[in-house]
This record gives sequence, C-alpha cells and structure tokens, in this order.
Amino acid sequence: RYPVNGIIENTSAVNCHYGYGIVQNASSRNILFRDLFGEGGCTLRLETGPLLLNEYQLFDGRAIHDIYARNIYTQDGKNTVMVSPHSMTNNGYVNIENTVCNGCEYGIVVSGKAEFSTKELKKDRISDYDVEGIGPGRTREVYINNTFALYTETATLKVQNEKAYKELGVNAKLRSERQIINPSEDGGKSVKRTCYSTYNC
Repeated sequence: RYPVNGIIENTSAVNCHYGYGIVQNASSRNILFRDLFGEGGCTLRLETGPLLLNEYQLFDGRAIHDIYARNIYTQDGKNTVMVSPHSMTNNGYVNIENTVCNGCEYGIVVSGKAEFSTKELKKDRISDYDVEGIGPGRTREVYINNTFALYTETATLKVQNEKAYKELGVNAKLRSERQIINPSEDGGKSVKRTCYSTYNC
C-alpha cells in the first residue's frame, strides 16, 4: 500500500551497514521524518527507481512527493540524508532542515541524472519501460537548511573506494571490517567478501 500522510519519529539504530540505516524510502507522499539517530550508514535514504519497484512507483504518479526531514543525526557514518532518484523522473518536493553529520564521509547527498552512467541506467533496465516516468532520475525540488557537519577521524568509508581516497590525499587506515558470505560459483566452499570497512582518516 502506498504510504500517505505519515510521521516516522524518535527512532535510533546503531552499527549500521555502510549504505543503509533507519529508513529506505522508495515511494510515499506527505511524510515527516523527525528525530532520527543513526550510528554508521545513512540514516534517511530517499531512493527511488530500483528495478523491482519501478512498476509500483509509476502507478498513479507515485514515487516520492512532499517529504519533510527534521532533526536527523548521523554519527560515524556515510551521510545523514541521501536523495537518489535513479531512474525515476517524477519525484516531487523534498524539504530537509536541522541535520547533524558527526564524523561522516558526506553530509547530505543529492544526486540526479548526471550521476548515473549509461551502464548504471542499463542496470535499472530503463529500456524495458517505454512509459512516462522512467529515464535518468531527477527530483523536482530539494530544499536544505541548517545542516551541520563535524570533522572527526572515525568516518565509515567504502573499502572499494580506498584508491580514490588516497588520490584525494585521505590517509585512511583500516580499523575494522565486515564481511559477508558469498556462495562459491563452482559449488565449492563459500568465500568471504568485504562489503565495507571503517577507517580512521
């Protein structure tokens, strides 16, 4: 069911995965998120367009509209709020105020069609949908006010980006890492794969 006219508040999560946190919102209208605290990851993730949700988000002009974020706090994570429309072109208004990024890789991330390469758009199978609403993603309007970012040496960084960090002069030292178990493709033993690492910068 399409979420409309709701409030999500007074919630916390700790030890979050690099890219995720309390909220993963792909389709809703007139929702207030307030007083959310996350340690690690991304506390409020507004992300439309994954393949399995495209048809649902297109129904009756859905996707993300009239979203309000207040008092969102992330510590030692990736970012506090992420607005990432992927392959949905009909996202509406997002209003973000009073956020704190305490030792994060980024503060607030707002991406659009310029971020996604042809390869990434193909991955979302845009060519499968010859209908209005599918294409290089965009959000109609994003308003950001009163955001505070504090530098620390405990941000969570993506292990796959280690080379890029070094090129930028970030002296990252591995502090800990998490691994996930992937089944072996040849039917042998399962292998561990690092999914993200925490660094001192």
